[in-house]
Amino acid sequence: MSCPRSSFRDAALIEPFAIGGHCTARANIQGGETVRVLGSGTIGAVILQTLKVKGCRVMCADINPSSLERARGYGADAIVNTKEQDLKQAVQEFTNGAGVDVIFDSACYPAPSPPCWRWASPPMGPPSCPWASAPPGGASPRP
Repeated sequence: MSCPRSSFRDAALIEPFAIGGHCTARANIQGGETVRVLGSGTIGAVILQTLKVKGCRVMCADINPSSLERARGYGADAIVNTKEQDLKQAVQEFTNGAGVDVIFDSACYPAPSPPCWRWASPPMGPPSCPWASAPPGGASPRP
């Protein structure tokens, strides 16, 4: 099997970059928003990079120290190891109590997700998690 005009290494990044771009477009990210990305693996890192290009302030949360250090290297404004830090408190400190404008969940671990939705700023409406796990009743992109 061959991959025309690109290496397999480069071709392997097509899907994560497509997902990251699609998520931020579907969430109507315009820039200037304060965003939390839960999960800093490959797709979370791509979402982070897309958000930074669009001019957002971004907090990344994960349990893997190496993923968090990579996120810091990609421009995360704040990183939180949720095994060692309280995520709610970290969000409140990062936003001066206002909460984040948008939440992306690239961890897709269902247990922590529902409580996390409550830590967004009130005008956000339904959580903007257009492709990953969602709270009961589903999620919808911002208008």
